[in-house]
Amino acid sequence: MMSIEKYTQKDGQTGWLAHISQKKQNRKSCALTRRFSSAQYGDAAFQKALAWAEDNQNLRAHS
Repeated sequence: MMSIEKYTQKDGQTGWLAHISQKKQNRKSCALTRRFSSAQYGDAAFQKALAWAEDNQNLRAHS
């Protein structure tokens, strides 16, 4: 499962949080999370988050 959500920290910094999780056949789950701040990536933050999540979801599916 993949999700991307907007976040705002207490200091006012905003960005996008990308999260991927996957249940393995042995019923253990794996999860990866990464933040993409608007301060660092600007208007491209959402696209960076989406690309990262899609790339890592594809890698996880083949491992």
